Amino acid sequence: MAYRALEKLINLHDGYRKAVQVAGRQALLFQEAGVLRLVDRHCPHQGQVLDAAPIDKGMLICPKHQLQFSLKDGAPSPAICASLKIHDLVYEGNSVGVDE
Repeated sequence: MAYRALEKLINLHDGYRKAVQVAGRQALLFQEAGVLRLVDRHCPHQGQVLDAAPIDKGMLICPKHQLQFSLKDGAPSPAICASLKIHDLVYEGNSVGVDE
C-alpha cells in the first residue's frame, strides 16, 4: 500500500468538507467537533450526495430522506439499507491521507 495525502493538517477546521477520490470511490473528508472523518460521498440508500448532510449527535443525516448513519461504524438508523462506508485515515507529517 502507498500513502496518498488528501489534505494538509493546517487547512482543517470544524465545518471543513472536501470531496475526494479514494481507491476509485467518491468520498467525503470532513471535520466536525474536532474529529476528522472520511466516508463514502453518496448515501447507500438511494445515492444522494452527502456533501452538505447535517451532523447531529454523532449521526450523519442524509438530506434526501433523513436516514441517519452512525459516524462510529456507518450503521443506518433505521436499518433499511447497507452501512455508510467509513474509510481509515492515515496521518503522515503535516498531512492526512489514505493508504491505497
